[in-house]
Amino acid sequence: MNALTDEQLAARTYLYSLLHRLFAEEPTAELADAFDIQLANEAFALISGNEEANDPEEGFANIASALSDASAARREYTRLFVGPGTLPAPPWESVWTLKDRALFTRVTLEVRTAYRASGFLPKRYPQVSDDHLALETGFLAQLAQRMQESSSKGNEPAFEQARAASAAFLEQHLGTWTGPFASRLAAEDAPLYGAAARLLAELTCKDAALLKAPATR
Repeated sequence: MNALTDEQLAARTYLYSLLHRLFAEEPTAELADAFDIQLANEAFALISGNEEANDPEEGFANIASALSDASAARREYTRLFVGPGTLPAPPWESVWTLKDRALFTRVTLEVRTAYRASGFLPKRYPQVSDDHLALETGFLAQLAQRMQESSSKGNEPAFEQARAASAAFLEQHLGTWTGPFASRLAAEDAPLYGAAARLLAELTCKDAALLKAPATR
């Protein structure tokens, strides 16, 4: 299997699930109560390995602080990702990878094909474009959980299938646009989602390298 520890596998599932929840819907008081800065920071450190991360603890502290004001956090989410009006940082891959910035494009179909190849069907399909950030992070969270489960059962073919799908999706999709997306949010008054996007961009970079680690057997 791939040279990932049980702790790293759990950390991947936790972080992608957390970021999926942040970008999937308006933040709630329940999310704020459940958010654990220390756990999130430890999980990020496991993914980063010996490489220096860009102040993840400060980023998670900023997320926790912003979540503590649920009303302000909801307003930020609506302004950035719902509207009305032009969205300053649209949460769709197509917008960041195609010149015409259109939705429901060939990129959408490519993402949908990747989902189907792994037996993944988004909960809000087909009302939401498949290349929405929440769906892409949710996909990686599910694949991460599959890696955990197959590792615990010693199912190497299932583990490798989920690992390869995760690595390909990061290389071809999510990892290609989180950097520009985070840079755009950094220019906004967005204490919650500016921090979340920066951590996501760094996670996709670190995780892509982690998934390419040589097999242990």
